[in-house]
Amino acid sequence: MTTATQKKSVPVQSEPAKTIPVFGFDLGNRWHKFGYGDSIHKIASYRAPLPAFQDIAPSYLPSGTHLIEGESRTVVGSGAVGYGARPTYQNADGAKWHHAKAFLFAALAECNLFGDVSIKELRTVCPDSQSSEQVAALKSLKGSHQSTVDGKPINLSIAKISIYDEGQPAWAIVVNSGLWHFPKALNGVLDLGGGTAIARLITPEGRPVRQTELILPGTYGLAEKIQSHMGGPRSIPEILNAIEDGSFSVPSGREFKSIFDSCLPEWIADLRGEMRSRWSNWDGRYGQIAICGGSASLAQSLAQENPRYLLLDNPQTASLRGLLLNA
Repeated sequence: MTTATQKKSVPVQSEPAKTIPVFGFDLGNRWHKFGYGDSIHKIASYRAPLPAFQDIAPSYLPSGTHLIEGESRTVVGSGAVGYGARPTYQNADGAKWHHAKAFLFAALAECNLFGDVSIKELRTVCPDSQSSEQVAALKSLKGSHQSTVDGKPINLSIAKISIYDEGQPAWAIVVNSGLWHFPKALNGVLDLGGGTAIARLITPEGRPVRQTELILPGTYGLAEKIQSHMGGPRSIPEILNAIEDGSFSVPSGREFKSIFDSCLPEWIADLRGEMRSRWSNWDGRYGQIAICGGSASLAQSLAQENPRYLLLDNPQTASLRGLLLNA
């Protein structure tokens, strides 16, 4: 009696992991910037948790919006506004770094990175690298994580997390470009964002001078000034959007261009005054101040009136580009 030859089972080969040597991840209060190599992206920093009973088809989500399904269900991006989201700095359930994992999965989807993704080094920034809360939240991204994004699985592994103080990557951009007039002196960075304006002096070796750190109201502070003159219902996010797109009009139809023109110099003067006051002991010891961040264009007058201020090209992505230097 002969027996049929038993076929050997052949293991199914899984798709090779997408390996990324360095991934830059810059969490902002209005926009998150991220990317690797020459691929740079951004996504609106809106986040809305979804109740279990609410179903969403990913195909119905607008561009720049992603459905994250894992430990919880979350919509991230501009389309999250329709589910009650507010900008990151106005969320009542914690600061942006507490939701870094959801934002990171959305970033991967925006980069079209699905399936198995291996990041050798994730480089990111935070307002204060001396804050144990901020650092611990970002360090928790190290390791393996799984989620379903827009109906597709992402199996993520991160081998190393590198955290820098905001301003350091932009400082590195200026060093790399040879733009400092006095590279062997202290030089400063003013990172003008939507939620905060962070300023600090940095040594020629790239170390922040802790005594000079300033965390001031960003464009949010300007919007509050405008709101106080406009009166009526509070509409800070709408004012910020209108400043960014140049419409200077909120959904109710109220225009505020003349108020903006009046408040902008006051806001700039407040920022400059705080830096001059806090840095008075270093006044003769530092060179220039580089201006970066999503709101940097509003500070053009500083660079035009005083050569000590240097407005960087493509200021919104300067920090991210700095993170990706020598990647």
